[in-house]
Amino acid sequence: MNDKNVIKRVLDILWMCYKFDYYDVKVNQLDYLARETLSLGIDKEQLEEYIQKRFLERKSDFKIGKRKFKIAVIEI
Repeated sequence: MNDKNVIKRVLDILWMCYKFDYYDVKVNQLDYLARETLSLGIDKEQLEEYIQKRFLERKSDFKIGKRKFKIAVIEI
């Protein structure tokens, strides 16, 4: 699976967890992401780096492996 598909899938998972939480359906995002990363072939370091840069540092671009990506930060 290429990097763009991985990023899209991670964002889809986070958005789905957010929607479940909005309707008071409790979903542990980290547990769900951990299970999904196994099926996507993402290692722990890649996922931690992605989450750190996408959701904590709020930087406008980041790298996963050798590929560089630009992101738009959306506050929910």
